[in-house]
Amino acid sequence: PLEMILNAEGNLSSLDINVLSVSIPDFMSLACNGFAKNLYNVDQLVSEVEVVGNIQNTSYLSHFIEGSGVEVPSMRIVGNASINSDNYHADLQVLTPSGEITFDGDLSLNSEGYFADLVLTEMNLAAIMPDLGIGLLSSHIKAEGNGFDIMNPKTTTNITAEISQLEYGERMFGNIDAEMSLNEGRVIANLISYDPYCDFDVTLDGRLNDDMYEFDASVNLQNVDLQELGFSETMNSGSGQLKIIGWAKPVEWLYQVDLEIDNFNWNLPGQYIHLPNGLRAKLDAEEDRVNLLEMHYNSSCRLDSMLNQFSVASDSILADIGRNQLNIKKIQSQLPKFDLMLNASGKGLLKQFLAASDVSMDSIVVGLKNQDKIIGGLGLFKLKSGSLRLDTISLDLSERGRLVDYHLHVGNRKGTLDEFAMIDLKGYFGGNRASASLTQRNIEGDIGYRLGFTAAIQA
Repeated sequence: PLEMILNAEGNLSSLDINVLSVSIPDFMSLACNGFAKNLYNVDQLVSEVEVVGNIQNTSYLSHFIEGSGVEVPSMRIVGNASINSDNYHADLQVLTPSGEITFDGDLSLNSEGYFADLVLTEMNLAAIMPDLGIGLLSSHIKAEGNGFDIMNPKTTTNITAEISQLEYGERMFGNIDAEMSLNEGRVIANLISYDPYCDFDVTLDGRLNDDMYEFDASVNLQNVDLQELGFSETMNSGSGQLKIIGWAKPVEWLYQVDLEIDNFNWNLPGQYIHLPNGLRAKLDAEEDRVNLLEMHYNSSCRLDSMLNQFSVASDSILADIGRNQLNIKKIQSQLPKFDLMLNASGKGLLKQFLAASDVSMDSIVVGLKNQDKIIGGLGLFKLKSGSLRLDTISLDLSERGRLVDYHLHVGNRKGTLDEFAMIDLKGYFGGNRASASLTQRNIEGDIGYRLGFTAAIQA
């Protein structure tokens, strides 16, 4: 049964509340005392109360949030709250078997001003939200500002967070600081972790406009050890610097992004990636074209249209393969118009990734174009895999109606597989048909093998 006790003196203009208590035996109780003025007019309401509450049995609350992954602990709430027209204040302390929460805050609906000071002390989140994966958390968060619309240049905010204790998995993190400010549309943010196995800092300087976001962000990884942190079963650690500068108009699908990676060093089982000079990349998504520099890709259409056309063409290819009918002309018409050129040295990043496979090469060149028809080519030089060495490998592709003609050539210098100094494989594929013609020559130019076939696949 619900039990209520009210002991008050006065009238609706001015009411002194000696005792106001509400309780459900063995479940919960709430008691307060204070005063209230202008109860007849909510807009002019003035009130201040002290509050003491206890929730002993949370089974009825758990029934309402069943399936949410949240377990409500028993708790004791003490503090005070006040209202003065559109201004609100609360100073509360929440004590639970899973830790302690203190909150001090102000809110003004008229000026949209706010202040909040939240302290979590050894909160065991695993007991409240078991699926979150986080155990003990001790943190101090402050927020102060004016305005709720972040796109309004008059909106200001300052937020700071200090995490002194964060348990994740079987490891305890600490010494993590974050701060963020917004003033006249400019956003400045910093995140710093001093953990010896998760030592990094992130900075962001950006600007929010009506339809455009500008950003200048950097990530400095002093030392990150994913194995020590419990995110990897094997050695996985390193350091490096990353910088991203650019702007974005998401509604119009217009982007310009410059990416730089410097002094990158990473340790993997049997592999060490070392990039002292780093990587550079640039994306220009303009009104009528897309350029991805460093890989030299450009397309005469917007980014959203380009991605959509690639998706449509990909679905079409999979459907054609399922029917054993590859219609090249249809695929060509579905793809966006583009030019792609990739030139990579086998002495840089490529060498780092190929080393674990005992594969190396001098360089690789890839080109692919879709204008009036699909044309492509590949050049791979001085390939070495174990004891196998090939000096030159080239592949040419050219669309011919509903077919694609191909020519694969392997060429070797004297002393490298002299009996297979030149190998040419030519043919076509498309529809449900394919052909191949192979010719092998030795270093003297004499033909050794000549093989060929034409095939049709029945659906």
